[in-house]
Amino acid sequence: MLWDLGIAYICAASNDEDDRMPERHYVPVWDKASPLFDIIRKNETARNTSAFTDDPTTLDSARPKHVCRRSSRSKEHTVVEKSQAGLSYGISQVRYEGYRVCRWMGVTADVDANSKELSSTLKVHVWGGGVDRTVGLRDDIHLGSSRRDSKDYYFVQLEDDNGKPLSHAKTFQTFKDCSKNLIRITFSKIGKTSPKRT
Repeated sequence: MLWDLGIAYICAASNDEDDRMPERHYVPVWDKASPLFDIIRKNETARNTSAFTDDPTTLDSARPKHVCRRSSRSKEHTVVEKSQAGLSYGISQVRYEGYRVCRWMGVTADVDANSKELSSTLKVHVWGGGVDRTVGLRDDIHLGSSRRDSKDYYFVQLEDDNGKPLSHAKTFQTFKDCSKNLIRITFSKIGKTSPKRT
């Protein structure tokens, strides 16, 4: 969980740097990762384990991780995908709704009507902020018991039932607002539908 949080800080900061935001905006966020990585190093030294410390780049806060990189970003911070070899799905819609329990935040994903014939073999992988879960389509993934405003913190990817990626890993935005604490993400076959955002 410490590593996930550290990566989330690095992703948020490095993406803001890519967007040419002022250093005073992203450098303090970047700095939050180093103490977390130091705790991991100390814990692994004390326990004589090396899950993270075997690879020196894993705990290097100066190196933005490949998962942080985005190919594009809309003004709402949701992402519409472009076709690339080997990846057949993209995000066509990100919709926000209120869930009946306000002290809750979660996400669910589905495919559009053009892709329903394959839905039984598709899985949704969501990670970030201590969450790392793979579920079937239309299953809810609980992100936490408190809502938060975030961007570049949580990631989602469509996979087949063997774990092979079928879409790029993309971020989705979350909100503190009770009317937006359930995020519904729709994937479409690339080239099938026009992107929508609400």
